[in-house]
Amino acid sequence: MVAIGVSDRWQPGSKMLVLRIVALWFVLQFSYQAWLLGGHNIQKPIEDLFSRPVLSKMAQVEVPVSVIIALQKTATQRASDASTSPGLVSSASATSGPAFRRAEDSYFRRRADRLADRLADGKSAAAQSQVFAVKTGGEFLSALAVASQVGPIANIVIYGHSGPDGLYMMEDAGFYVDVNAERRMAGVPPKQKSFATARHGETGARDIVGLKEMINAGEVKFTPDAIIVLAGCNAAGEINFNGTSIAAKLSEATQRRVVASIGKTLSWSSFGGSDYGEYSLRNWVELDRDGAASFREEKGLDPLQILNFSRDS
Repeated sequence: MVAIGVSDRWQPGSKMLVLRIVALWFVLQFSYQAWLLGGHNIQKPIEDLFSRPVLSKMAQVEVPVSVIIALQKTATQRASDASTSPGLVSSASATSGPAFRRAEDSYFRRRADRLADRLADGKSAAAQSQVFAVKTGGEFLSALAVASQVGPIANIVIYGHSGPDGLYMMEDAGFYVDVNAERRMAGVPPKQKSFATARHGETGARDIVGLKEMINAGEVKFTPDAIIVLAGCNAAGEINFNGTSIAAKLSEATQRRVVASIGKTLSWSSFGGSDYGEYSLRNWVELDRDGAASFREEKGLDPLQILNFSRDS
């Protein structure tokens, strides 16, 4: 009974120790997965935007492009590292801290590079591939525009953290269903700026409307049978399918097929499957070009097996 009373002083430190142990476990897990993916040096420098050179346009022939994106949170200090003050949902994660984010960034980057290597092997190279590591919503849209200069996009595969409301990158700087809705939910005071300025603010945050504008302007182009695969958690909903999720809104904006998970995703290898695949703890959902959603039967998903390699543009 006395020990319980003494715990009034001991308990906070104990909780912090437990949190640090949990964070270290996650770092080691991501580091081990990155090592399994073929790179022993997980601290390999990550370029700010492009990991591979843009294809030469000397031939001036449009070739369908597969775009593979690794979302990066970076080790930059975040308000959420030392504060509980409100921020956009991009700041939320099961664990936080620069070391953990660095390990995650390396893990997602290596999964993207591994898929690009597989695309380059054999007949699946019917579409050229470009790999991008992006830190903000602005860089995400820029990557799609750069790839579209080479040819129409046939496939997009995105590795990284996500939720029903968007794709998470640097703090308050991701790609969202609606930037202004994010601000309202986070309790961020309204700014005395125009709607457009708030939508494309200084943080680099972007949203679906910005993508639609680029598609309408011809800056981002897709093949008719293009497919978008969101490998991250909750992109189609947390428990049930969410018709206003980032997956649903991407399908609506692009009028292309989208595959995304309801609930969390993990490496398929954690469940005895392929090292190349992703595993949904609930269900994978596929939205067709008209936005109609259907469940995929399998919980394990190898993106390479569902991508589009038609040269029709």
